Amino acid sequence: MKRRTLWLALLMAVMLSLPATNTQAVQIPLNIPLSACIPEEFLTTLSYLPPLPEYVSGAVIVMDAETGLILYERDQHARLYPASITKVMTALVVLEHVTDLSETLHITEHSVLSLPSYASRMGIQPGETLTMREALYGIMLPSANEVSIAMAEHVSGNVEDFVDLMNQRAYSLGAVNTRFINPSGLPGDNQYTTAYDVALIMREAVRFPAFIDAIAAAYFELPPRESQPEGQTIRNTNWMIREEGPYFHGAVIGGKTGFTNAAQHTLVTFAERDGRSLIVTTLFAPSRATFTDTASLLEYGFSLPYEYRTVFRTDINSWTVPVFYTSDIEGAEEEQIGQVSIRGDSDLLVRLPVDFSRIQLRTEISVPEKLSPPIEAGDVLGLVTVYAQDIWMGEMVLRAENSVYLPEILPEAVLRWGDGMVGVAQLAIAALAVAMTLVVFVLIVLFSIRARNNRKQLKRMRTYERRRANSHRYLETGFRD
Repeated sequence: MKRRTLWLALLMAVMLSLPATNTQAVQIPLNIPLSACIPEEFLTTLSYLPPLPEYVSGAVIVMDAETGLILYERDQHARLYPASITKVMTALVVLEHVTDLSETLHITEHSVLSLPSYASRMGIQPGETLTMREALYGIMLPSANEVSIAMAEHVSGNVEDFVDLMNQRAYSLGAVNTRFINPSGLPGDNQYTTAYDVALIMREAVRFPAFIDAIAAAYFELPPRESQPEGQTIRNTNWMIREEGPYFHGAVIGGKTGFTNAAQHTLVTFAERDGRSLIVTTLFAPSRATFTDTASLLEYGFSLPYEYRTVFRTDINSWTVPVFYTSDIEGAEEEQIGQVSIRGDSDLLVRLPVDFSRIQLRTEISVPEKLSPPIEAGDVLGLVTVYAQDIWMGEMVLRAENSVYLPEILPEAVLRWGDGMVGVAQLAIAALAVAMTLVVFVLIVLFSIRARNNRKQLKRMRTYERRRANSHRYLETGFRD
């Protein structure tokens, strides 16, 4: 049975169903927005609908790259073999673990000799080297399997640990119907993916400029090495970016092809037109149908009518939240010491179908009831999220417009007086008491110093008188005592 779901412009969709089973979106046990099929009652009437795409691939999906919303799909969660589009995940894991793409990659004997004879390769030999950037082009253009294994060994020390990273990363993205057993995509037991999962992985990979550069290159020149003393030109297997070919498509930025007998032809594509970015996955396609199917799906996705609409205004939406503080003094009560104004940075815009009704939007606002200091202006204190039923449309953070700091710590006698409120009179009395204490202390110190000086002076006078008396006695007798 076949089910076709078409979605309205990036943030909405129209689901058209033939008599078919009702496919439910996979529930992800993570805090990740998940695109889902919009129910029949959520449909809107459009003044224009593009014709349905034509294709022969076994499973397809058109995803908006900006939001992850699905514009069209068929059997998006069917588990199929990925073939070499596996290398998109290989590249993603490498880019997330290698910060310097000029690092040297050593080609090991295992990376070359462990491959079956039918596996695609670029002819590099054990003991030769590439930079990690050159290796990235090697796996994305000619789909060099020996290079993908060498990259896995470089990152994790062995292929098995690298594959664990691949599977962990897939799950973290929400690709829960995917399992990899190698970094190349060569067939094997218990290796599978889905059109939806591949689109999720591609959506994350295109965040890296180095990945975009690689998939967008029709050709790439490798420097000379021992097995290629004159250098080597590698060619992209994706005909949709090669202008001289029959499948060139002007909106396509790049992608990754794949083929094995078990997987048939597979392709994941990243394309842009008029400020919109789409990802298309086609799985289990005969011959070159991946290219024609992708072109048809792209034209459908780009033809959906949409426009940017303001769904949340910051000029009329703000919140004032009280700030409370409780001192460390025993028995102290919570007191309000100020308030913070909370507002978004700018209006929230989302893409909606041209004839979409705003009453079908649901806005969730998360703002605290009270706050504790310190708070700096610009701190993120809230979140506005807009949904079309359960479909995530967009979100915007809310920030503090002013600062509130911790109060200065004062003596308990000053902080607690009578009913616990600090008044001007109490502060004045406390200040006078402190001043008087200081004056008494200074007077005592001065009196002590003066008394000590008087004692020293009296002692000197007595010594002087005794010496004078002795001097007179010597003069009268001629003898010393």
